[in-house]
Amino acid sequence: MQISTPLAVLVLLGALSSRAEAAKKATGREALEKSARKACMMGDYQKGTDILSDLFIDTNELVYVYNQGRCYEQNHRWEEAIDRFLEYQRKSPGMSEKEKSEIVQHIVECRSHLLAQTAIANPPLAVPVVPASPVPAAEPPTAVAVQVAAPVTTPERSDGVGLRISGLAVVGVGIAAIATGAILAAKTRTLTGELNSNYNRDKAATRDSYETWGWISYGLGAAALAAGSTLCILGWRAGKAEPTVSTVSVFPILGPGTGGLVMRGAY
Repeated sequence: MQISTPLAVLVLLGALSSRAEAAKKATGREALEKSARKACMMGDYQKGTDILSDLFIDTNELVYVYNQGRCYEQNHRWEEAIDRFLEYQRKSPGMSEKEKSEIVQHIVECRSHLLAQTAIANPPLAVPVVPASPVPAAEPPTAVAVQVAAPVTTPERSDGVGLRISGLAVVGVGIAAIATGAILAAKTRTLTGELNSNYNRDKAATRDSYETWGWISYGLGAAALAAGSTLCILGWRAGKAEPTVSTVSVFPILGPGTGGLVMRGAY
């Protein structure tokens, strides 16, 4: 008994020491996680993602890769956020269907923001208008007494097919945009119900993004429907218009020190 007692004491001290060391590491990790969250919320995404990188290296837990994506997303760093979400998706083959759906939603949303940002940063270039070359002055007319009558026919009547096809295409875009808005509105309502029972900051941010893009989709859809309807109406009217024939008569007028032409016609 006298020999086993010191061994038991040593084992107990070792266990207590291991627990204390584990508790210390857990406390330190919680402090780092808190610092990372604060940095991301304050806009210092570089500091926040650096801390999350250190935590991933120490623990090899993929949740820190996901948190890097969320940090970039919160700070509108769409390209970096997509890279982190794809990395998390690649290294997590055993995700549930719910987790896969959430990752895909984050990637789709970041890509839509990235496309909008690119369109704003690179507007279409304006095509310069080249002035027409000056027409050389005509030589003074000679004394001529002649009447010229020439029939002038207006261009052939357009049946308006091109306008109607364009109008239908624009209407299709409008319907798709409104359908997208309805889908985003449904997701917004679903997330709102979940937040009422259990509030989550990330989920609240996602809900706000869905709501904003839903209204944008509704607005674009309404504008496209109006524009497409107008094109269809114009195409229908163009198909109903009848061709006309115009007659023009040209008379030269000459006099002492003067000269000119008189044009008369019916349109």
